[in-house]
Amino acid sequence: MKKLLASSIVISALFGCATQHGLERKDPVGAYELGRRYEKGLGVKEDDRKAYQWYEQAADQGLADAMWSIANLYGTGKLGGIDMMMACVWAVRAGKYATDEKVKSEVAVAIPQLRAMLGKRFPSCENKAGEWSPAS
Repeated sequence: MKKLLASSIVISALFGCATQHGLERKDPVGAYELGRRYEKGLGVKEDDRKAYQWYEQAADQGLADAMWSIANLYGTGKLGGIDMMMACVWAVRAGKYATDEKVKSEVAVAIPQLRAMLGKRFPSCENKAGEWSPAS
């Protein structure tokens, strides 16, 4: 029991440092990891809104994995309701900035499905996605 308590204290301290580190250094990978932890409830209480905030910080710095995660939050309704237009916007952005083959392939599968779902609204998705670019 003492070992478990000590481990919990160390993990909490490390998580707190990681949170601070991500904020101070504007580390997109660190921000993405914090978002993933909040989305999955890894070491913290599951909170999709906080996950979104961290993913957005990482996406604003050009991390396509975070863009893809935001697309999935919208597409699965984890932000209040399913929003396929915003899922599409973030998926298109992820596809544009992806360097990772896994993200590229997942987006390549999703885009035709989103095109079919949105129909005539799909060009609006592409336009909205194209109006944005990472800050860095």
